[in-house]
Amino acid sequence: MTRPSAIAGLLVLDPAVARHAFYREALAGLADRIEFLTPSDDIATALGDSQQFAAVLIQLDGIDGSRLRQMGDMLGALAGTPVVFFSADAERVEAITDGLAAPFDYLPWPVPPGLLRAKASLFLERARLHGELARLSGSVAALGSDLDRLQATAAEEVRRADRLGSLASEHVHRGKNLLAIMQSISLRTLSEGRPMDEARGALIGRLRAISRAYQMLTAGDGSGAGIGEIMDGELHEVIHRVTTSGPPVRLRGSVVQTFTLAVHELATNAMQYGALSGQSGTVNVGWTLFETGAERYLEFEWSEQGGTVPAVTPRRGFGLSLISSLAGPGAASPNISFDGEGFSCRLRFPQEMIVSE
Repeated sequence: MTRPSAIAGLLVLDPAVARHAFYREALAGLADRIEFLTPSDDIATALGDSQQFAAVLIQLDGIDGSRLRQMGDMLGALAGTPVVFFSADAERVEAITDGLAAPFDYLPWPVPPGLLRAKASLFLERARLHGELARLSGSVAALGSDLDRLQATAAEEVRRADRLGSLASEHVHRGKNLLAIMQSISLRTLSEGRPMDEARGALIGRLRAISRAYQMLTAGDGSGAGIGEIMDGELHEVIHRVTTSGPPVRLRGSVVQTFTLAVHELATNAMQYGALSGQSGTVNVGWTLFETGAERYLEFEWSEQGGTVPAVTPRRGFGLSLISSLAGPGAASPNISFDGEGFSCRLRFPQEMIVSE
């Protein structure tokens, strides 16, 4: 078996060689390479090299019980490589995944080719993001080596070591959450009833928005991201028709990904259905800090003018549901309007969601 040289491939274990053509067709053009195994091959060596793959796809149907138990022991050695199991029998999946530390998913067999392709796309994107994070971590380590030589006191060394430990923990936690978020977005997008080409475009746009949010958090050491920076990233295609205004303010890391995705949805809907779908419409975006006694909050407003106004209030799809989810504990419910001027949305963020500039 030829092993892939980069984390851009997929490893498929299926005892039925006749089914290998299905994977090739469903995943055509998606991965740099796809490697195939059957239970008679050297599975232990292949799984030992699993870090070279973005994901391992395993078809359990057709593998006998003794071989399945051997595979269970081998899978225990996986170091974080995601595994997708296929089977018509959920009990077989439960038996082999009991106590499995690596992230895994289960798709009932037979699986629609489009769903298999979307799932593989998520893991390939995950591997790409992890590669970028590894390169960034290498740069940070090199910079840290230079900073070490400039430390004046032992106290400063201790402070810096503590901070790096906190960052490492945060990166591990965020990496686990990222996979869960991408899986959730994928399933929600594919269940919206869109044609596959349209669903694929929507899914890629949403994943890219999450990727940009992840990169902003990583570059900002996890403490949050500025609203202006988020606006620049999500509105760059239509910035000539959008007016933004507001003071320098940062949102905490816990809300950055959701807010970034919400702005992406607002911009996408404006371009497809709202003010930016025509030639003359515009969008005003503003945010203001208010203080009332001991309380402090941020108000954010998205207002469209001069574009298409829906004859009826649209259904509560992914975008509106996402915006409503920003109303966390202590936050007022979003004010959403479809009046004669166009779509508008006003959000209020409590002090706990804001990082002082």
